[in-house]
Amino acid sequence: MKSIKIIAFTGFLFPSLFVSAEVDKIITIAVPPEGSSGYVMATGYSTAITENSAIEKAVLQPFAGATSWPVRMSDGELHFGQHCGYKAVVEAFNGLPPYDKVGPKQNLRTVLTGYGLPWGIHVIDPAVKDVSQLKGKRIFVQVSHTDHVIAVETILSSVGLDPKRDVRILPI
Repeated sequence: MKSIKIIAFTGFLFPSLFVSAEVDKIITIAVPPEGSSGYVMATGYSTAITENSAIEKAVLQPFAGATSWPVRMSDGELHFGQHCGYKAVVEAFNGLPPYDKVGPKQNLRTVLTGYGLPWGIHVIDPAVKDVSQLKGKRIFVQVSHTDHVIAVETILSSVGLDPKRDVRILPI
């Protein structure tokens, strides 16, 4: 297997990503548990991958959560991870808890993110031109889906805002 592993897709993988790449004939993808919507999506795109690329088989490996597979991917046991969650990838990449005992896994890469539904931060205040200007504002977040919460926290943190102190997250 190549020395750089790839963390990918919480959405759809487009076969054109493989056009000029050298690939293994069989790949293994870390996915959410069987019966989940993420697993159902994975069965669909694994079929699209094998029908439209040089990959002959995509093996789906269910895991209970994102924190259980980044080390396995870094060590070469897995090729891709789906539904990875931004926070787990950043923690594994930097060797932060719970990955501090195994050290940084800096050969992990996010190559595609997405979601089955359109997602973004929308504002009605014309004075807000970028994310850093959300300090002191209320943000409505669908808290029943942890990826939404983690995405908002990651985006806010990327511009120096503390999601727990600088904004008020309102559950919807």
